[in-house]
Amino acid sequence: MLALSGALLAFVPLALRRYRIQQARRILQSDVRTFITDLWRVTAVAATPAVLYAATPNGLAVYDRAFLSLRDVLGGIDGFPATPITAMAADPADDTAWLGGIGQWVMYQPQARRFESGALPGVVDAVALDARDPSRGAYFHTSAGWYFVPRGGLTAEPAGSVPAPAARIGELSADE
Repeated sequence: MLALSGALLAFVPLALRRYRIQQARRILQSDVRTFITDLWRVTAVAATPAVLYAATPNGLAVYDRAFLSLRDVLGGIDGFPATPITAMAADPADDTAWLGGIGQWVMYQPQARRFESGALPGVVDAVALDARDPSRGAYFHTSAGWYFVPRGGLTAEPAGSVPAPAARIGELSADE
């Protein structure tokens, strides 16, 4: 019995060390670490049936509507832009978020966890998707007018035609 307890006592610290090493390796893996940024002031909100996005001056919070939990917080180290976000819309087909800010548009693809961005003239005050084909791209309204960025596009072009207000998917209002 004494030999068994000695072996057990020797095994427990070894198991704890292995557990700590596994935890340390897990923490260092990029797919399981999260940089928590300041989420004190929300500047734009958009939602799909699966997720709710909230843009703040320092990051993008992604809330999982099915599991009622915070899925991700993306900050500057993840590619979130340094300029303030002023408007946003989200594609219900694939949860892509389109964000507009001061002099720029941003697209966030959650499956790839990737940001893409480009220049726009002025400050974006509205982002809209065509409800008939939301995956086509996004429309951004600035003081210089409406601009369209096609999915996979690198530059914003003046929009020839914009979907009617009833045919748009856009930012959530306080009433929604």
